[in-house]
Amino acid sequence: MEEIAGALGRTGNKCVYYFKEMKAALRAFEDVDAAAASQAPFSLAALNARREAAAAFHQALQQAEDARRELIIHRQACGFTHNNYGIVESAFPLPARVRVTSFDRAAELQSLSGHKLSLIDEAGLRAELHALGVPRDADGRELGAMAKPELLAVLARTIQAL
Repeated sequence: MEEIAGALGRTGNKCVYYFKEMKAALRAFEDVDAAAASQAPFSLAALNARREAAAAFHQALQQAEDARRELIIHRQACGFTHNNYGIVESAFPLPARVRVTSFDRAAELQSLSGHKLSLIDEAGLRAELHALGVPRDADGRELGAMAKPELLAVLARTIQAL
């Protein structure tokens, strides 16, 4: 029985370790994300750093999820059958996956022709640029002060930079 308890303890410690790693990776992503958001008008390096930090977080998240699943299975095998999933999931909650929407959306926008981009209204263009992390144009002008042709030009330059 002592051997079983020791093995369960090691599985629990493994879960704690991977959750600490995952939380550190999430904090690192949040730091990179905040730094990327403060850069204007547009920084490909910042977006790449954000994508790399997101990938590192997703890898750590997967390891934590695997460790949590192993703990649930190990506890079940040891006879902890009453609310096993609920207890472990409340002790080791998993955060949501982070999204690097600017890259995802930029890839979609790159596939659109100029004609299709011109169908997006001014508010939609501003929203797309904000999602890409572009709060103003290269001259420092706020997007809100721009007309549709200027917004289209900023969006086209941003997409080309990707």
